[in-house]
Amino acid sequence: MVWFWRLVLTRDWLPAEVRVKAAAKLGAAKHPGAVLTLLRVRHEKDAALAEAAMAAMKELGSAAVEPLLKLLRDAAPTERAHAAEALGWLGKDAKLAVAPLRVRLDDPQTVVRIRAAEALGRIGPAAVEA
Repeated sequence: MVWFWRLVLTRDWLPAEVRVKAAAKLGAAKHPGAVLTLLRVRHEKDAALAEAAMAAMKELGSAAVEPLLKLLRDAAPTERAHAAEALGWLGKDAKLAVAPLRVRLDDPQTVVRIRAAEALGRIGPAAVEA
């Protein structure tokens, strides 16, 4: 069913309430395949939808870490920044991302360095322990 909710979430012609519900369903599914869709929606203009996508990403927890790490390593600067930001939303669930985030503190792009530092701060004491 994850594929269905991903499809619904990406259809911008659907009412926002329906898309918000789809984001919640994706979070509850805890499927790593939802990560990229949720990241894309997180940066839409509709505030309720953006918040629902962030909440769903938090609900995914550690299931979201590996896809986000892949983006952090391989993507364009904007995608690396978004991945670092999303890892920060996960808090202590993103403990495995501490080392890659530390590497991004030396990224050539300022926005990536800032998002990596913010993410490490949100991971909190788990970042120090790792």
